[in-house]
Amino acid sequence: MRQRQFAKRLGVSNGAVNFWESGLAWPSTENLEKLAALKGWSLDDLQHYLVKGEQPHLGSLEEVPLEQLLNRIRKLPLSEVVKVAAVCVETIAQRQEVMG
Repeated sequence: MRQRQFAKRLGVSNGAVNFWESGLAWPSTENLEKLAALKGWSLDDLQHYLVKGEQPHLGSLEEVPLEQLLNRIRKLPLSEVVKVAAVCVETIAQRQEVMG
């Protein structure tokens, strides 16, 4: 993604993103939350990534409580939510076929 597109998605100027990348400024908490949401992460997940350089471990579906999984889906960008919805519809259709 280009810097201009990235800035637009966050609702900030290109200059702000340039300052962040150059280390001259640090994003506000609000912008960090927006950055995290672009990845479908929480602010804690983003902080973990920034400090340790490791992507957050989401665990297997059995380890992730349903409400936590739903909250992660709510934070995804629209394009990713559309993919999740498509998989849900496909899964429901397949299970209805099996059930008769």
